[in-house]
Amino acid sequence: MTALITLEGVNKHYGDYHALRDIDLTINEGEFFSLLGPSGCGKTTLLRTIAGFESVSSGLVAILGQDMAGIPANLRPTNMVFQSYAIFPHLSVAENVAFGLRKRPDVNKKTAVADALAMVGLVGYGDRAAHALSGGQRQRVALARALILKPKVLLLDEPLSALDKKMREQMQVELIKLQRQVGITFILVTHDQEEALVMSDRIAVMFEGRIGQLADAETLYRRPRNRQVAEFIGKMNFLQADVASVSERIDLHVAGLGAVSIDIEQAPERVDTGAAVVGIRPETLSIIFDGEMTTQKLVDGVVDEVVYYGDMTYYDVRIAGIDKPLNIAMKNVIGRPVLEVGAATRVAWDARALVLLK
Repeated sequence: MTALITLEGVNKHYGDYHALRDIDLTINEGEFFSLLGPSGCGKTTLLRTIAGFESVSSGLVAILGQDMAGIPANLRPTNMVFQSYAIFPHLSVAENVAFGLRKRPDVNKKTAVADALAMVGLVGYGDRAAHALSGGQRQRVALARALILKPKVLLLDEPLSALDKKMREQMQVELIKLQRQVGITFILVTHDQEEALVMSDRIAVMFEGRIGQLADAETLYRRPRNRQVAEFIGKMNFLQADVASVSERIDLHVAGLGAVSIDIEQAPERVDTGAAVVGIRPETLSIIFDGEMTTQKLVDGVVDEVVYYGDMTYYDVRIAGIDKPLNIAMKNVIGRPVLEVGAATRVAWDARALVLLK
């Protein structure tokens, strides 16, 4: 892949507040890239430094190999869709979309607007009043207005946060299709982990101005680098452990589960013997009902809590030797009962699902 955006040693200070800390990052052409993290982690600040709305205190921001220092936002090959969409209510849809072309006499505005509206599925909406549109339609207008300028990079600052759950899920799919269609780089800022996992080629998870881990969605979920990432991405059970030896495999003792041997890839880059923490996802555990067989290891437990979601049931199961109940996600199927609180049960687990955390 060809590098489109390069950040080297980027820092940003607001007085005594250190918003970005030594950010090194490369984003490729044609990539759907996400900046994910909790509020205040620096993800929007980082997006704004790429856009040119914020200057860096130190470091390099380069696009297509050109240093962007001193180059204003309107001269960068980027365009931005804001969280509020910034749609002009007194203008029609077509006038909103064409707004960025007002200083481009060389462009056939009517044709360009028609093409942009077709791209976002709003054919025939050009004469509509912008204030009469639904939230999802306003979001599409904002996308069309940004894409009509044919930027190298489209920057998306939490563009789906104002939509309801069903519309947000629909627009996630639409954005994926749109990005593939236009083939340009999308950079999304979001605090919604599910949104980032669904949409992104790669994700940078940020905490306190730093990148905690940069990886594809599957790696982030299955092999988080540390406990902070593991706690932020999805649900995770954490168990105390003691690492006995490290060679081609790692031998350890896990509270409640006993002696375990795991692959070296299930651990961070450096592993030392001694006290450690392992994580295991709720959906990799399962409750074994009467008459069911399994080749996995089993441990006895007692149901402490039951939360029924229709398609899924979440159990908290107390296991001897573990301080907190294990959270277990079970898909509901016909003929399988939902256990009650206090029921004795057996929990199946697989050592391949464990991840050793820093």
